[in-house]
Parts: sequence; C-alpha cells; structure tokens
Amino acid sequence: MPQPSAVSQDRCQNGERNIPHGELTDLSKVNLDACEEMIRRHPEEIIGVKLRIDPRVCSDALKAMELISRLSRRTGKPLTVHASRCSQMTLEEILSFMKEGDVFAHTYANKLPGLLDESGNVKEAAWKARKRGVRFDLSHGKSNFSCSVAKAAFEQGFLPDAISTDLHGGSLAIVESLPMTMSKTMACGLDLRTVIKKVTADAAAMLRLTDKAAVLKEGDKADITLFSLEEGAYTFTDADGVTFNGSCMIRPFGVILGQNAYGFFPESMRDCTARTD
Repeated sequence: MPQPSAVSQDRCQNGERNIPHGELTDLSKVNLDACEEMIRRHPEEIIGVKLRIDPRVCSDALKAMELISRLSRRTGKPLTVHASRCSQMTLEEILSFMKEGDVFAHTYANKLPGLLDESGNVKEAAWKARKRGVRFDLSHGKSNFSCSVAKAAFEQGFLPDAISTDLHGGSLAIVESLPMTMSKTMACGLDLRTVIKKVTADAAAMLRLTDKAAVLKEGDKADITLFSLEEGAYTFTDADGVTFNGSCMIRPFGVILGQNAYGFFPESMRDCTARTD
C-alpha cells in the first residue's frame, strides 16, 4: 500500500512552498471580524467556510485551524478543511478541531496527513471523527485522489459522505467530469446506487441544501440530468497518474429543464419531451 510521500512533501516545502497569492502565507492579514460580518450579511449565499492548510498557501497550520474553526463556531457555518500535503499536524490533530457537520476534503489523497496508516488501515482518528458527525468528501481534484487509497478504504467500509470533483481550470484535464469521477469510484468498488446517492441526496445534505434533495415529485419544475451506464473494459487514471481498470462507464446524454429537453435522446424518449436540441 503506497504511503504519503515525504519526498513530495519536502519538495513542496523547499521548492514550491508559496503559490502566488497564497491566502494564508501571512496570517496577520486574517480578519475574523470582517469575515464574520460578511457571513452575517449574506447568510443564504455563504453556506460554509473553507480552510487550506496546504503548506504552499499556509504558513502555520495549527494557528490557521484555531482561527478558522473559531470563525466556524461563531457563525454556525460548517468548516471544510483541505489538509492535503500538511505535515505540520497529524490527521488526529486536524480532526480534533472539527465538529459535527464539518467536512474533511480530499479524503482519498495519497498525501500527508493520510487517511491510511502504515499497515493500510483507515486511521482510528477518521473513524472517531465520522462517529461524531464529521463528513468526508472525495473531492478528486488535480492531485488528490488515489485509486489504491480509495480501494483500501472502501473495502474497510470507509466510504465518502459525498462524491465531488473539485473541478476547475487546473484540474480539468485530470478530473474531466463528475460522470468520470463517478465511474472511477465504481471501478474502486462502489455500486451504482451508492454512487448516485452520494452525488445527489447525500451531497445536498452535506451542504445543507434542503431544496436540492434529489426528490422528484409530480408538479415540480423538472431539473434532471440523464445518464447511460455502459458496460465494457475501461482504463481509468487517478490523480497520481496510476491507471486502474473498471467495467462500467457513466455517460450523460440529456438534460430536462422545465418543459425543455436538451441532448441526444433515444427515439423512444422523444415523444416525452417538449423540445430536443
């Protein structure tokens, strides 16, 4: 079982420590009062606070955790922590700051502080945190999803509370899309029903988006994405460049918004839609 790389961590600290405009390289500039005021002015738009203790953007992980977890408690907003590459704190120390409803991102990254111990077992701190209500998100990203870590964790029953992509300009070539990420998790051992639940109802619950609970009721405005499940032999690549095999690929083929349908619908479905593009 590959372990988080100390070499890559040293390289991060010595050669790539500061990403331009790293938000927490100077913690003296953090103004909790201003942040709290903004959150209270926009309580519906701001649904949580996000902290990166990645050493490329954060100079002092412990101080940052103390500051931002205090902000989370003062405002009642959940805290999301990006801990990937953090060597200043252990997983247990990081999770000790997190409360029920908080989210640990990039759960299956093969990087420090690491979900797995040296024997390949999910660390006890993660199980304890989950028991008290901390959520664990997949958040694939450019460099934060390892198929070997995910497979080992899934086999032990440590599944993500939500499956997400962390899709942005820098990760697009690696992540590709949410359906691709869903397909990768199936190749790592999850079943289709579980995967669908974790990108819909479970993800909405994690974000406290009760109006996006993935419940279809007669009379509601349609907001539906349609997928096909294709079986075959597929090769996937994780965020570390490691390839692994799977037997299913999830592909989108259409969207229905209100009375309008868009995409490439099978002939048998076209009579059910008002318009197809």
